[in-house]
Amino acid sequence: MDIGNVRHNYALHLLRQPCQVLWLTVLREQKVRSRTDAQPLDTYEPRDDHFHVILNKSSPEEQLGIKLVRKVDEPGVFISNVLDGGVADRHGQLEENDRVLAINGHDLRYGSPESAAHLIQVGHGSLQDPSQKLPT
Repeated sequence: MDIGNVRHNYALHLLRQPCQVLWLTVLREQKVRSRTDAQPLDTYEPRDDHFHVILNKSSPEEQLGIKLVRKVDEPGVFISNVLDGGVADRHGQLEENDRVLAINGHDLRYGSPESAAHLIQVGHGSLQDPSQKLPT
């Protein structure tokens, strides 16, 4: 929507509305089971491929239903939980331990859960095509 010729307060109102369409670029790490002396241990190995997920909310108030966290030993933002009944759960592509590389084209490889939450809230103001290659 072009907001170039609208009143300032109206433009702020539009930009502050929660985002209804989110493009997530996601890296799924492959679960690897290794054995220790005591018991099996699950670890995750990164893969080079990533995929895109488009989540559509039916209303601005609808919950995405993903819990994002930071890991102690790795940079970036990870999904710790997909909540039952949320948009992400109904979509079915996101899983626990998926790494969110970008939201609406904004690089999160070294981002925080707080910056991801901000993009989810106001990310529609600068929506970018997620199929564009992430900078290296």
